[in-house]
Amino acid sequence: MLRHKLLRVLYALKFRGRDRLIGGIARSFISPYVELDDGLRMELDCAEWIQIEILVKGATEPLTLNLMSQLLVDGDTCIDVGAHVGHHALIAAKACGKNGKVLAVDPQPYNADRIARNAQCNALTNIEVLCAAAGNEDSCIKINLQSATDRARLSLAAPGPNDLGVMIEVPMWRLDTLLARSKSPHVKLVKIDVEGLELEVIEGLGDRLLDCENLIFEVLDASDSEKTKLLISVLVDQGFQIRDVEGQNWRIGQPLRERNVWAHRPEL
Repeated sequence: MLRHKLLRVLYALKFRGRDRLIGGIARSFISPYVELDDGLRMELDCAEWIQIEILVKGATEPLTLNLMSQLLVDGDTCIDVGAHVGHHALIAAKACGKNGKVLAVDPQPYNADRIARNAQCNALTNIEVLCAAAGNEDSCIKINLQSATDRARLSLAAPGPNDLGVMIEVPMWRLDTLLARSKSPHVKLVKIDVEGLELEVIEGLGDRLLDCENLIFEVLDASDSEKTKLLISVLVDQGFQIRDVEGQNWRIGQPLRERNVWAHRPEL
């Protein structure tokens, strides 16, 4: 590439203003921040398809984002598990305000870095980024490096479509452990997008599930129906009502907008 050749030439030369030129060329490699229709700014990497979709359409899950904005108010706590590059976490942090907080959890170092940079770009200091997985035990796990074109479908439940050969070791935390560490007595919303490991993440809440008012989680078309039935049964037994992200009652087998289920406990 021409920019690489220019950098090699400049590094071989000595003249006044050289470092300024090198800095200008180097900054051209950094993805610029763009302002979305919702007023948020994000550093978007157009090597990845989902980030292109955010750039072009403004969101990948507008109905889910709208629901999150409606549920959260100043002072609330939200957990975003499988936060990708942070669009949902940013929406949540904006709604939770300075008196609230968002725990954004993603096991991929690239994604965690993007979440933090996007939070910084919007001066959202109420986001805490955890480069970790969530599950039903506290441990360490190994994950595959993901393709640069799609880092949103890493799965701990099965081989992912974008797994590469290099492995990364990261911590896995139960959500009740994270809540104890963050000293959060009540959780307004837990959003979960973990490619088939939703039940294990919810199991990791333990008794703290009683302190959670709303859950939004993905149900994949190809997910294990028995596992999905068990998950829904656990939530119904705990007093949750099951709806889609538009607020309509939902049962397994019915169409599902944006593949997300909203479970809420109205008594909280």
